[in-house]
Amino acid sequence: MGLDRYNGLFLCILLAGLCVLMSACVYAGPLDETAILREEMLRKKQEMALLDYNAIEEMIGRAETLFVSTSDQDRIEAYSLIREAKTLLTESRPVETRAVWLDDQALAKISSPDEMRNLIAWLNDLNVNLILPCVYFAGETIYPSEVVEQATWYRLSFPNDDPLQIIIDEARKYGMEVHPWIMVYGLQGNIEPFLDRVYMIDKNAKGQFNDTSHVDYFLSPAHPETVEYLVSLILELAKYDIDGVHLDNIRYKDGFGYGDFAVDLYQRLFGLDPREFTSSSARYNHFREFKAQFVASFVERVRRELFAIDPHLFVSAATAPRTWGKNSLGQDWHNWIDNRSLHFVLPMSYTPDPKEYRELLDFDLKRIGGRTYAFTGMTLYSFTPEVMVEEWKVGQEMPTTGQTLFSLLHIKQSYYEILKKGLFRDPAYPTFRDPQMAACLFLDWLVERFETLGTAVGLKPEEVQSWIGDLSRVKDLIAAFSGPKYGDRDLRTHSSEDNAYWNGVLGEIDALVKKTESLSGVTQQRIKNDLLQLRSLISPLEYTTRPFELVKITY
Repeated sequence: MGLDRYNGLFLCILLAGLCVLMSACVYAGPLDETAILREEMLRKKQEMALLDYNAIEEMIGRAETLFVSTSDQDRIEAYSLIREAKTLLTESRPVETRAVWLDDQALAKISSPDEMRNLIAWLNDLNVNLILPCVYFAGETIYPSEVVEQATWYRLSFPNDDPLQIIIDEARKYGMEVHPWIMVYGLQGNIEPFLDRVYMIDKNAKGQFNDTSHVDYFLSPAHPETVEYLVSLILELAKYDIDGVHLDNIRYKDGFGYGDFAVDLYQRLFGLDPREFTSSSARYNHFREFKAQFVASFVERVRRELFAIDPHLFVSAATAPRTWGKNSLGQDWHNWIDNRSLHFVLPMSYTPDPKEYRELLDFDLKRIGGRTYAFTGMTLYSFTPEVMVEEWKVGQEMPTTGQTLFSLLHIKQSYYEILKKGLFRDPAYPTFRDPQMAACLFLDWLVERFETLGTAVGLKPEEVQSWIGDLSRVKDLIAAFSGPKYGDRDLRTHSSEDNAYWNGVLGEIDALVKKTESLSGVTQQRIKNDLLQLRSLISPLEYTTRPFELVKITY
């Protein structure tokens, strides 16, 4: 019994100690959080990030005072200050492409012209600078079309107005670019508009129009009527005052490409039935090349015809990440880049894991190799607002100057607020239309950071002046280029003079990247990343002035 009594006393002391420890943890936790914020603030200063450090310091100090209070109201206010300080520690960059896919589901919730106007104003308030409204989906348009049926919802909700025209007019007021998004080959299960033209629907090797539980029909890219139908739709869009056309579902469905026309043509050309090939067959890769050429030629035709109408009209595409598009979908988008058929790409780097997002971006950007502009897409529906911010920050560390949000439907209020207070707090100059101007503004931003925080990171005044002088010199060099702008010229036009000029600019940027070796730690890595982003603005200008040689699709 005596031993039991001592055991009981020991347990009581242990429990009391745990209670004290847990109580201490409750109070230490928030204070630890303010310490983490101070560390983050120091790191941002080392990056020479232009932030309101006085306001952030004041918030953190006020939160620390409130956290030791016994008042619940004080502690609630302290947590609110911590959240606000976190958003103010998030950079809102002045030169950045901020794109949003306006998906069909979100647009279908708009039931009047005023609601559509309010939507565009809402996006402008968020400082978005590129919108991609889905105007053709499931074989129907949101606007009154002479090529296809207008979707019933828009016909009823906008009896006297054109939804697309409203989007364009409102976006023009705010300086946003509008690139209508069309679902090229995919019909999203709606075969009804093609019941009298079923021969245009693609098949798999078994002759099936669909082979998944989720019914999803695709037009056959090989069929001439498919091509003319889609081209007529795009040329109709070009009659609007748009800035470009965005191609999605610009691919085969996985395992498809065996439509009657394609199979018959292959048999007539090569005397073999591709439906009999297995993946290990010697002819399988040949058939994959055959299929992919129809998609590639369509993309190039769109670019060529739009350029003939107005050089201002850009062509972009939503593309599968890594090599999935080429290997399984007949979407060899790197060949499209090789052949300068696109002005920029939006790789769909969809993952809820920021680490994997980084890996996807790293893989695709290395494969692109500076030949065009890439603004990777992230999928908001699969993660929290905090993960969205983390992935966007990952993108800001890569050699690219913008990203794309998928999609409007998933920008809930919590996502909107965290973007508005943080990443999208200030307006940004887009980087795809006039990369030359974007590069100059980017360099102005770098100069301001050295002027403001150069000595704070340990640089001597003469070192700061050396950096400012070099950055200003490169800016003057870029600004002095008097040749055709990226947004006005045929990307296949060779100019040895322009190419030599941009090669010279790249050499100057590379010298600055080398110079970062004189910096240290966080500062060195951040300025190096920034200069590689600057390089990503100039590299496509150099590539698209080289002599053009058609690159064949090979598997």
